[in-house]
Amino acid sequence: MREVLPDRLQEGQHRHRGHRPLVTIVTFASPGVPVPFVAAIVDCGGTSVRGNLINVDPTPEKVSLGMKVKLATYSLGTDDNGAEAIGFGFEPA
Repeated sequence: MREVLPDRLQEGQHRHRGHRPLVTIVTFASPGVPVPFVAAIVDCGGTSVRGNLINVDPTPEKVSLGMKVKLATYSLGTDDNGAEAIGFGFEPA
């Protein structure tokens, strides 16, 4: 397993802040996927990045069109060998 952040998301390579032009609050998903969550397409300086909004209540009152967000990472868990998997999302800036 490689422990790297994709080059496109490295600070300095592309903007790691953006705004959300498109969003949906997901309330139904496959078994085992916790809901609700916010799926978004974030405009990072001309590059559209799909990801979830994290560290925000998934309600219309807390999520607004055009809100400023920043790249964030979080632990997805560990495998049987103890290697940690890291995911990314966006959180309010």
